[in-house]
Amino acid sequence: MSSSSSSESTHVILVSQVYSPDQQATSQLLSALAEKLTEDQCLNVSVLCGYPSAARGEIKRVPSTETLRGVRIHRGGVRTDPKKSLFHRAFAYLAFLTWLCWRLLFRTNRHDQILVVTNPPFAPLVVWICHCLRRLLALQYRYNILLHDLYPDGLVALGHLRDNTWWVKVWSHLNGRALRQAQRVITLGRDMSQRCQLKYHVHQEKCQVIPNWSPVHFDDDQRKRPEETDLWASLPDHAKQAGVILIQYSGNMGLWHNIDDLVEAASALKDLPFHFVMIGEGRRRAPAPSRSSAARRSVFRWGSTRCP
Repeated sequence: MSSSSSSESTHVILVSQVYSPDQQATSQLLSALAEKLTEDQCLNVSVLCGYPSAARGEIKRVPSTETLRGVRIHRGGVRTDPKKSLFHRAFAYLAFLTWLCWRLLFRTNRHDQILVVTNPPFAPLVVWICHCLRRLLALQYRYNILLHDLYPDGLVALGHLRDNTWWVKVWSHLNGRALRQAQRVITLGRDMSQRCQLKYHVHQEKCQVIPNWSPVHFDDDQRKRPEETDLWASLPDHAKQAGVILIQYSGNMGLWHNIDDLVEAASALKDLPFHFVMIGEGRRRAPAPSRSSAARRSVFRWGSTRCP
């Protein structure tokens, strides 16, 4: 963001469909970021997000507006389970983006700083379109894009879309316009940043690489021995024996994630002292165990997203 973000009067708006108390990785990262900006930088931070997913065991009746740890949260869209089917996901996307469009057009000030994440994928496009519409009245806000996924590029690479179809070309063209007009484009890694520069012609000065983070500093009273954690208690007895190596994957198991290779690795190591724990949800979770005998609980365990 620009240097003006250091001012106490700056209003920062985070746009993401998922936010606390949702437990997705994006939700956890942005929740920590918003609270830190409010606490350490003395910024006025608010969030435009959707309702928590009932499928993940979250609170079903959270309020539409509330303040958590100094962050003002505005929720919109519909209370539905987007993981139930592709139709439910598309409906949840459409409802949230429609509400987001209304908020950006009529409830956003021209001096606000917006940070929008690619969750849902079309959120940066909605932010850009509303920016263009408000520019007609000289009321445009400033926005920054945090790219967790690059659409439609990832779907093309996976073979789900063809890059020579007209609507994929239009999608890519609009993405380029949105990226180039952003104040800053934040990517997770070097290669994604280079693709933004080479394919979408984003100036190098606008691109910034900020990898995702994880808390590593804890107070002494927060430190726990492995035997004191809930994860350890949930393991079978043979996985707790001396010399057994525990291999854990925790995160999304969506289209971008090569879960099949992890299952194959577990299969190759099934006669050695390894125990695999997979924690997460996603479209690749269900079919992966059937691809290998390593999915047997004796060497392979599937946990839920609620597992610590």
